[in-house]
Amino acid sequence: MAASYYSNVEDKPVKDEYYANNNSNDIWGGELAKEIGLEGNVHHESFETMINNVHSRLKPLMRTGEEPTLGADLTFSSSKSISLAIINEPPEIAEILQNNHRRAVEETLKIVEQEFISKNISKKRLLEGNAREFTGEAIYARFEHGLSRYKDVQTHTHCYIANETIDSSGKRCSIDVKYLMENQKTIGAICRNLELKYNMESGFTFREGQNDYELSGYSDELIAENSRARKDIEQYLSEHGMEGTAQNCQIAWNAIRPAKSEHANTQDIAENTREICRKYHAKVSLADNQPALSMTAQEKETVFLQTISELQDKDFAFTKNELQVALLNNGSLYGMTWEDCKELIANRKELIYVGMRQDSPGSTKEYFTTKDNLQLQQEIDKHILACKGSGHKISSLQIEKAMERVQKQTGVILKEEQADFVKNFLASSSRAYVLNGKPGTGKTFVMKYAKDTLLELGYTQQDIQGAAFQKAAAIELEQDSGIQSDTIDRLLLMKEKEAATARGEKWNFDGTHARNYDFRGLPKLTRPAVLVVDEAGMVDDIKIKALFDYSKEVSTEEAPLTLLFSGDYRQIQAIGIGGAYEKMANREDGRTPPVASSYLEDITRQKDAELKETVLSIVHDDSVSRSFQLLHQRSLDNTMRQWQQEPEKIIKADNPLMAEELNRRIRQERREQGQLQNEQTITLKPKLPTKSNPAPQPEQMNLAEGDKVLISSAKTGGHKDKYPGTNQTLTISHIQNGQITGIAEDGKQYSLPTDKLRAGQIRYAYAVDSKQAGNLNKSHERDFIEAHGGLREIRNPKEMENAAVDEYMKRVTAGDGKSIALSVETNAQRQRINRMIRLRMQEAGTIARKGCTFTVDNGQQPTTPDGKRNKSYKVQKIEVAKGDRLICLKNDRKAGLYNNMEGTVQSIDKDGRAKILTKDGTITANLKENPSWDYAYAKTVNKLQGATVDTIITIEDRSNRNAHFVAVSRARTEGVIFTTNRQRLEKAADEWANKVTADSFRPPTTEKGEYRTKEERAALIRGIREPSGIEIEKIKEQEKYLGHPLQLEDIRSHAEPEFVLLQNMDEEKELLNAYEQLGKNKLPFEIDRATINNESVAIDKNGKEYLFPASKWGELPASGKEMAQQLANDFATLRQAAQNPFLTRMQLEALPAGARILAAGQLATSNHLLTPQKARSCKVPGLPAFEKANAVLGLPEKTAEKTMEFTASKVMEALSYKAAALTVLSKGIGIENSRGGISR
Repeated sequence: MAASYYSNVEDKPVKDEYYANNNSNDIWGGELAKEIGLEGNVHHESFETMINNVHSRLKPLMRTGEEPTLGADLTFSSSKSISLAIINEPPEIAEILQNNHRRAVEETLKIVEQEFISKNISKKRLLEGNAREFTGEAIYARFEHGLSRYKDVQTHTHCYIANETIDSSGKRCSIDVKYLMENQKTIGAICRNLELKYNMESGFTFREGQNDYELSGYSDELIAENSRARKDIEQYLSEHGMEGTAQNCQIAWNAIRPAKSEHANTQDIAENTREICRKYHAKVSLADNQPALSMTAQEKETVFLQTISELQDKDFAFTKNELQVALLNNGSLYGMTWEDCKELIANRKELIYVGMRQDSPGSTKEYFTTKDNLQLQQEIDKHILACKGSGHKISSLQIEKAMERVQKQTGVILKEEQADFVKNFLASSSRAYVLNGKPGTGKTFVMKYAKDTLLELGYTQQDIQGAAFQKAAAIELEQDSGIQSDTIDRLLLMKEKEAATARGEKWNFDGTHARNYDFRGLPKLTRPAVLVVDEAGMVDDIKIKALFDYSKEVSTEEAPLTLLFSGDYRQIQAIGIGGAYEKMANREDGRTPPVASSYLEDITRQKDAELKETVLSIVHDDSVSRSFQLLHQRSLDNTMRQWQQEPEKIIKADNPLMAEELNRRIRQERREQGQLQNEQTITLKPKLPTKSNPAPQPEQMNLAEGDKVLISSAKTGGHKDKYPGTNQTLTISHIQNGQITGIAEDGKQYSLPTDKLRAGQIRYAYAVDSKQAGNLNKSHERDFIEAHGGLREIRNPKEMENAAVDEYMKRVTAGDGKSIALSVETNAQRQRINRMIRLRMQEAGTIARKGCTFTVDNGQQPTTPDGKRNKSYKVQKIEVAKGDRLICLKNDRKAGLYNNMEGTVQSIDKDGRAKILTKDGTITANLKENPSWDYAYAKTVNKLQGATVDTIITIEDRSNRNAHFVAVSRARTEGVIFTTNRQRLEKAADEWANKVTADSFRPPTTEKGEYRTKEERAALIRGIREPSGIEIEKIKEQEKYLGHPLQLEDIRSHAEPEFVLLQNMDEEKELLNAYEQLGKNKLPFEIDRATINNESVAIDKNGKEYLFPASKWGELPASGKEMAQQLANDFATLRQAAQNPFLTRMQLEALPAGARILAAGQLATSNHLLTPQKARSCKVPGLPAFEKANAVLGLPEKTAEKTMEFTASKVMEALSYKAAALTVLSKGIGIENSRGGISR
């Protein structure tokens, strides 16, 4: 946001020179800007005046201490090749490119003003159905630049948009800055799209580059070389622990540039750029008479379907912003426009609007999903329900005897929760079962026991199979449990191939697979079987649905294939569309999982009590703060123990706060030991004033004889020789009469008046931060005690990474046989750390000094299935030598390689032939023929899931709670976290990864936004109507048997209605025709205005009374024509609601519409306007007709109709929540779903 570019001193904003440079191309814009006289060039004075005016209007509206958001900052950048061409090409070509950039920015800002500038509105009001008010009135200033802050060539325009607009009443108000910034990527895509369009119409040709469309003639190698200045500056900033601000980038440039002037010399940079372009023979050419770009309908169709396919496989729903950006990017070369994009989104039936996420309180982003994703969720729900009662149930007596035999044979005694799982799983009648266990609770161990018990019960080894997300995990499952295992992908593909062969069809596989697998024709099982799905939390919904499909196809009543899903939904989640496993396993907030399940809670992996408490606090506490405090305390304790062994040494702490805490603890210990005497409190003069602290106050400090301190000569005005300085310590020998006397390390005695010392000038010297340690090293090289273990907060990124590598190398070279892993957050960081470790290991002689260099990739395919360049495909050059630790990144069955395979190089030659020692033995691999390799010293946390080591070292700055949990829980005895900012990491790690699922769009069920408790849900069950005494007893008996409140899945014989409300149009026609036949004739019934429960009674011509939802009508119809017109509108409303099941406003409108149709159908039947056969169609699917309801419930007619109207509303709610549907009146028992949010 623009506010971050401005500092506030004495309540006045100060301009940033980066903006208003008095450049002739810095221009005011916007309709509101014109109205207040801001036109033409932007100058310092007018810009500052405008900013001050915005600040003055907003400041009084803020809470005390808060500063207003002054506006929003947008940046529009040309592609790198265009930026280079503007410098390199002849002036006439450069001018065309520059003008096209300006034209694109100008047009984009017009679109922004009309379609993205809106009056500020809260999310609450949006959810209540209030629409955004787009004002079309903005003030903006755009500033053109040719260089990035990293001093490389980069054509871009900054645009400051003031936080001010005019609403429909003419009142000046704030814009919705958050909404504008949430659409920032869309706005950027619009500008890139326009600039590409203008340039292509000008005759330029483009190719698909690494990150953008690039001019033909400007290669990726040229672009990379011209970005060296950026890399050099970034390295300088990292090494010096500096943020990437414009000022710091200038400092870095001054330090590394081939200096000619104090600031970046534009001419020098331009000439250097031209030289590099000449080296690569970079040149563009212009074609004459280029036609205007436009897309055919077929091209739009192709781009749309491609885009939808990409997005729907990533998550259940995607933001409108993501959809817009993807459409513009995918269609840019074909001429896709912003208008095309909006039209496609508005008119395509494949898209379903689902609104804003209910589980993300701060976000106002709008989401879409697809019919395919809805169908996928529905089919998984159907599978879950169909699995109940269709499994192979074994008697408890048989299970207990079999477990006794296994225990006798193996000598293994299970813990109670483990034994409960084995018993419950084998006794379950469900064809699906979930084993959810925290890391280190023994999931694989207990699955082995379950396998052995199954063997005792008559199963064979072939009856029990395993599958896992990765080949490495499948191998580990097979080795540790004895269950023959493979990857899920291979299992499904081989079964599909087998099915095709059985059908007599040819099976083709091109390396990719569509959503649906075809298992038709697979032979049915003749014996019961079990398929164990390991690490199920990482399996996406497409694969989970395919596993259910496979189980259903091969199962029979006597011989079912039971799916055992094992995992932990709190660990790393599926990369693609996910949420099914969590839905099956999650029992938090009073949920009852829809699948039979067991839970392992008792962690056995952590052998250290403190580490175990840390792991448990991460998963159980509301916040991660306690886990960080435990780790921090461990670091302090470790360091103190080392100091107690060598008290003469100085501790080098990771940061000033840690040094302060260690100094406090050391002084306390020395005081207790009598090493500090005559302690006094002295008053120090205030620090010198600064902008952040213009009026500093005096400070107090406790000093004693025996204290070791640092005293600098700075900020005192005294002579340096009178102070010991910061490169040596002073031990105080005497304190008296305001004088400190002590002996410094150089042997000199110093006597200093305390009233001359300023705060910060004198510090304790038992523990120092890295800067103070550097000063102390100037006098002589010191052997500091280094902080170690626990939580290590080191602000300088380079120092932090070096410290992590030091910690890793210290443990690797200890030779104690303990295993260790180093976890990082990103692949770029992984590659950097790997190289640092490798260099250290070469210096230590662990890796040979000389090796062979090879080009390797990241395991991705170079191209996509449709032949386009795969942007995820990356290559790099690495040197491989004897002793190197490598990891394979791609499966290759023919070569005997698999993803995540690790090994140590025993030998390597220049042709790539290598012998690698893995845990399974020595293999031979060719790094040229199979280039998907990398170093294996540091890994991302995804690669570590499922691993167990003695010590985990993890580098984290922005990890979510899942990644943080997985990283720390890998260790048996010790976990060490390195970060540059503890506060930022704690905030990030507080949030569990929040996969977008259908549940994300369900509204909360109480006014407080909470899900209902079990007790509340049980009460809701009985709230649909007042059941009879016998029914109450039946409900209680069933709930007692089940052990929980009655749930959806407990009713076996329920029917599941479809999403579509009307089966076909004939039903609507029958009802409308019935009333249209009456025309203007009076309706054949009367309305009694006397209300019963806020409703009215309809009395037909026979005097029979019916509850008639009069309150659902604005005005009661008097004739058949009016009735028919009202009902036609109601049917239209229901159709819209069916097409938009997540749009709350439409669902609320559908409730009275459904009630009116139900009442009208009943009255039409009673008065012989419809035959009973036709009347049966006039209902919401899943609800019986009124006559049938009476028969089922055995209730008085009025009560039955009242119940019908109520349940009609509940079905509409169920549709809006995308819950698994049900027959509400099945056997007269009301039930509710497992989320706890819907009573029916």
